[in-house]
Amino acid sequence: MGVRFIIGGAGSGKSQRCLDELTQAAQAAPVGPPLILLVPEQATFQVEQALLGSGRLKGIIRAQVLSFQRLAWRVSLKAGGLALPPLSDLGKQMVLRALLEKKRDDLRLFHQVADKPGFIERVAGSIRELRSYRQGPESLRRQLASWRPRGWARPAWGPSCTTWPW
Repeated sequence: MGVRFIIGGAGSGKSQRCLDELTQAAQAAPVGPPLILLVPEQATFQVEQALLGSGRLKGIIRAQVLSFQRLAWRVSLKAGGLALPPLSDLGKQMVLRALLEKKRDDLRLFHQVADKPGFIERVAGSIRELRSYRQGPESLRRQLASWRPRGWARPAWGPSCTTWPW
């Protein structure tokens, strides 16, 4: 069975018709592909109760009441998985700490303060602020290149630091 839309005004029996047809299909063939009833998020529990409350179904294994969000989650799982959850601020600081330890020899300006309390938080905050203004390593390199001839700047990071850590 494909997708069907049942359209009508309030009180015209749309919900009851959906529940009746879902119950009939689940009773006729308890095993098979899922029978999905798509409802708004706030209505999922109420519709599940109505489906089970009729007493005609003993359980709802094949019949599934899904919200749009839950359906999207299922589709993304089937289509190759969900994206990784975003890294927390603490996780970003841990990555930054590991990178600073690994690239310690490349640090020109910050090598003496890289292990001081608060340094990682300040660097992470600076990266966060630069990202909020859509500034990346390449834009910083261009700015630095324009400042060098004037004697205004010198690089704090070595050449191996080419991308943001996150």
